Amino acid sequence: MPSLEERVAYLEGRMEDHTSSVRDLRGAISDLRGYMDRRFGDLQEQVGNLREETGNLREQMDRRFEVLDQKVDHHFTWLVGIQVAVLVAIVGTLLGSYYK
Repeated sequence: MPSLEERVAYLEGRMEDHTSSVRDLRGAISDLRGYMDRRFGDLQEQVGNLREETGNLREQMDRRFEVLDQKVDHHFTWLVGIQVAVLVAIVGTLLGSYYK
């Protein structure tokens, strides 16, 4: 059976090993925290860039829709004008044939 001094020396050695392990673990966690902070900073920057690009695309799409809306209005006006002209021609023809 080991003596009390040997047992205490053994426990002190084990305690120092645990203390060293905890110190290493804290260092690793600190390094991981720094790494994650950098990565999240990069991610926030990329999201900011993406939002900026999306804003630019949104402005371009708005302009394109405005141009398309103007074209549709213009073509609709022409279409209605042609339909009214055809209606007047048909009514004129029918009235002309009725009063002959």
